[in-house]
Amino acid sequence: MRIAITGGGTGGHVSPAMALVEELRRMSGQAGDPVTLLYIGSAGGIEERMAGQEGIPFASVQAGKLRRYPSLKTLTDALRIPVGVLQAARHVARFHPDVLLSTGGYVSIPAVVAAGLQRVPVIVHEQTVTTGLANKISTPFATVIAVSFESSRSHFPGKRVELTGNPVRRVVTSGNREEGMEFFGFSPGMPVVYVTGGVQGARAINRAVGECLEELLTLCQVIHQCGPGDGSGGDGSWLLDKASQLPDPLRQRYQLLEFAGAELAHIYAIADLVVGRAGAGTMAELCVTGKPSLLVPLPQSANDEQRQNALMLMEAGASVMLEQEQLTPDSLATAIQVLVSDRPRLSAMSAAALALGKPDAARALAQLVLSVGRRHGVFH
Repeated sequence: MRIAITGGGTGGHVSPAMALVEELRRMSGQAGDPVTLLYIGSAGGIEERMAGQEGIPFASVQAGKLRRYPSLKTLTDALRIPVGVLQAARHVARFHPDVLLSTGGYVSIPAVVAAGLQRVPVIVHEQTVTTGLANKISTPFATVIAVSFESSRSHFPGKRVELTGNPVRRVVTSGNREEGMEFFGFSPGMPVVYVTGGVQGARAINRAVGECLEELLTLCQVIHQCGPGDGSGGDGSWLLDKASQLPDPLRQRYQLLEFAGAELAHIYAIADLVVGRAGAGTMAELCVTGKPSLLVPLPQSANDEQRQNALMLMEAGASVMLEQEQLTPDSLATAIQVLVSDRPRLSAMSAAALALGKPDAARALAQLVLSVGRRHGVFH
């Protein structure tokens, strides 16, 4: 079967696509029916890098960013979309896919339009509680909409909607607590807090953590994924300098990472609390691993989707939300202290997160892709 995939711009759009690829390869290997893949995205984007890491052939198209605020760049970017559609049309015609899956982001629009015009079935996957602008534009071309949460069904009236969940890679749930504690050199008798700003990092969170680092490390051990290094405007050197000023026993309780790779499995195995943004990828990981969270939604997220994500977890009892305008070193340290000192509450939050999780999301989405692709292959 020939499967085209599109989506990108952020890790939240690309990570579920990579989890799907992992599951498709596993399932096709078991069935002895290999799949042929093509990833369509923007040159130099995170999707090209991650597709390359997974050995997926990549085809680039131009794509214009869709902004929800007035900007001259929106006009110039809009002119790039028709060019991208023509480029995508050539890629689709040459690859001749049985189905195209879109995980959203503005980079997905040219491929979705091109596939729809060539009568290739399109599956649009929505990761968030609300609906992204790109997916709204893509909906008329979709054969099926796959959603991550039951409440998202109402956003797609008149369309076939399937609840699959948001896929996460198997590595996320494969960690071991004892091995994780040993890997990071942590004490099993002290709480562990994982701070993450996603692939790009989160400066507001990084700075708040850095300013209250000594106080935090008297309460817990911290793994801090801060995002790209200083060459990309990151906070890594500043945080390392803050840590270097601490007494040695406290400094040993702090582990700073730019990115979390294979060690992410161990991080989730040992984390008692996760502090971070409320992007779709983080949400899926929290629910699948059953981790209590303190979420600081990105204020500028499209359609206020991060705040809506955080509200859903908070209303379920799985999370506490701290608005960025309320985020200070003191408010962060206080919120973390309240949570890590209340084990019964953390246990209840963990159970609430697990109740929302869909650990078989990758398999469910892969089965949907294969079933739609097979039907097209029969009648095409």
